[in-house]
Amino acid sequence: MREIGIRSGLILIIIVGYFVLLRPARGLINEAVYQPVAEYVVQAQPGFSFAGDAKTVSNHLLIEEHIGIEEIYFTVSFGLHFLLACIGLIMIKAERKYYGYLILIQLATGLLSIVFLAFTNLISLQFISLTDFTIRYLNPLCSLGLVPLAFTLQKRTVNEQRS
Repeated sequence: MREIGIRSGLILIIIVGYFVLLRPARGLINEAVYQPVAEYVVQAQPGFSFAGDAKTVSNHLLIEEHIGIEEIYFTVSFGLHFLLACIGLIMIKAERKYYGYLILIQLATGLLSIVFLAFTNLISLQFISLTDFTIRYLNPLCSLGLVPLAFTLQKRTVNEQRS
């Protein structure tokens, strides 16, 4: 019973810390890093427009085409998928190394999205699709997929020790 209380308290601390510390920090990172890169891309591409706000962490590049407007989404890492994965890792009592993996996943996908966005002007417009893919699909897949992976590996270790 005590262990459940400790885990519940830890989850509560993580949630409060996320909203008190991490969300404001993500807004500052968005304003200092992501928005200047997006504005750089928009200046060089005539059909692009930028819809971003310094107070939020979500940004949208709007690309006007013959067919209509395509929206490319990008946001700062360490968002909701990070929070949910942290809670999941706490619930399954994961080893500390998995928290490190989660942080590395968030840093890697955030860095990749910035690099792909910056390379849009330098190399090819196809890189903007990679930015969207990285943030919209790769980050959630890797972050949330870490929880069942850690759980499966822990179960396998326990079963091997019993044998």
